[in-house]
Amino acid sequence: MATQGIEQVTENAIRAVARDCGSLSMECSDVSGYVQGVATRIGEHMKMLDQLEEVTTRLMGDQARVSDSTDEARLLSEQAKAKLDTARSDFDKLKSNLKSLNTLAELADKNVDLKQHDVDRKTKLVSSQAGSQADLDTAFGIGCHREAAG
Repeated sequence: MATQGIEQVTENAIRAVARDCGSLSMECSDVSGYVQGVATRIGEHMKMLDQLEEVTTRLMGDQARVSDSTDEARLLSEQAKAKLDTARSDFDKLKSNLKSLNTLAELADKNVDLKQHDVDRKTKLVSSQAGSQADLDTAFGIGCHREAAG
């Protein structure tokens, strides 16, 4: 009889251990499902992270190309501005030269008119015998050449 109490306790203990083991096994199975779900989500997130890294790398390359293009455009703009400034300066010089040439042409026209008037006046004087042929030759510029040659 004394062993019967021990056997009962042992049997109860074995049943309790078996129940606990079954319960632990079920809980481990449940935890395994959760762990597998977490692992799947982590894998999906890693794929998404890889895609984001690839896009980020391409964006950084695009940004570098845009920056280079911007620098080049700025340089070309500065060069074009310098050429435009030079062209404006040259144009202003040409306008000034043209104005000077127009003034010279007007003075030459006035000089021709004065010379013609002088020649006409001296021609009348020579024809009326009030002036000399030498004065008329000088008016034509002939006397100047003779004096320079002689």
